[in-house]
Amino acid sequence: MRVLVVSDELHADRGVAQQLEGAGHEIVRCHDADAPAFPCAGMPGGSGCPIDGGRVDVALNVRQLSEPPTVAEDGVRCALRNHVPLVVAGTAGQAPWAGMATVVEPDTERLAAAVEEAEMAPLRRHSEAASRELRVAMERLGVEQAGGEVVVRRRDGGLQAQLRPVSVLTPRQAHAVGVRVAAALRAVDDQSIGVDVFLEQPATV
Repeated sequence: MRVLVVSDELHADRGVAQQLEGAGHEIVRCHDADAPAFPCAGMPGGSGCPIDGGRVDVALNVRQLSEPPTVAEDGVRCALRNHVPLVVAGTAGQAPWAGMATVVEPDTERLAAAVEEAEMAPLRRHSEAASRELRVAMERLGVEQAGGEVVVRRRDGGLQAQLRPVSVLTPRQAHAVGVRVAAALRAVDDQSIGVDVFLEQPATV
């Protein structure tokens, strides 16, 4: 998993990086090694924004201060704007985005588990939009019972959408619904590198 690590105290989270790398995760940052908080790596002359191209699976914000956000935490805004699941670890304090986090984990000794939990969690906004489109598409196709849900998760910079209709779909219907769901997800999130749609047919008696 590719994890963006953002700390309220710049360059003070090397122990966190070691913990995640020990669990097999790749670490990326908004600031080049030993560089100041401004400009970030995405500005001219930097190594490039790690979020561009949808290549970050989870953002981890490590907070040690019970204070408003610091300039070193600007990457959290970028992550949320790009629909990247967020883990807020340590002291949430006055961070305004704590309520937008997928996972809040005060114990900094279990961050590997926290980022893995965030990656597995469904993306709420994506799932709601896809579920609405599933129902609309089924109605337009004349499916007698038009309903169900779509569970969307982020995987390897892309989106995985699990279609769970209440009625069995024919191959033609499944294809048509899948196309419309993928388009709905693109409208919500145009930064992901792809959308994979999977169909989970309902059990039949």
